[in-house]
Amino acid sequence: MDMKTINFIKKNYSKRTNELGKSLNATNSVLENFLEDLNKETAKLQSNKEFGKVIDVINTQQKIFELMENHAKIIDSLRVEKETIQKTNAEDVDYGQFEVDTTKPYNLNMDFRHKRPHAISINDDFIEISTWKEMLVKTAEYLYNLNPELFNTFLTEKSLMWGDKVNFTKDPKKVREAARIEGSDIYVEISKDSIAVRQLVIKMLEIFNIDTSNYKVYLRADYTPLHDPKELQVAKR
Repeated sequence: MDMKTINFIKKNYSKRTNELGKSLNATNSVLENFLEDLNKETAKLQSNKEFGKVIDVINTQQKIFELMENHAKIIDSLRVEKETIQKTNAEDVDYGQFEVDTTKPYNLNMDFRHKRPHAISINDDFIEISTWKEMLVKTAEYLYNLNPELFNTFLTEKSLMWGDKVNFTKDPKKVREAARIEGSDIYVEISKDSIAVRQLVIKMLEIFNIDTSNYKVYLRADYTPLHDPKELQVAKR
């Protein structure tokens, strides 16, 4: 979907933008589950030395990543309009009621849409964050400090690429929005929503052989009710 189409939808069918965003988010969630199945299939094929079939599975994964990234871009494009609508309709909402227990840990199976992060912990190392983009950057910096040589393989690792688009590079011009990994000359693509960040973090942990059970996410707030018109009425003072 190109920007001309997106702008047409926003201008003429603004009430549908939220519905479209939810639908694309739901689709990406299903695709994430599919990717997990493909990861298991890849491991099985490798153990059976069926390397020809592994290539086919990897190519499928790359296509799915590309589709998810396209969905994420559309969601980001729609978000400006959606946030404007929410601001208009929710001026008298008490946002404090959406704060959650910041000491409660969640694993990477959690759906982080419409939520605000507070911190992450990796192997019991606690790191404060405030955005999902920062979660990606801080995770990358942690892994780089853990093993710079292994981290450098991210530059060519196919499973960390979305189609023909890289997520790690030494040339920031190759990505849409770059953030430098502190202490290195490597940049990470950060123009991602919580779904894309979550999926990329899982891939990074796999390469470092860190079990996802050793990675925890702590939330600051959950704004899910603000994205449901019925719940929004309840949320108002």
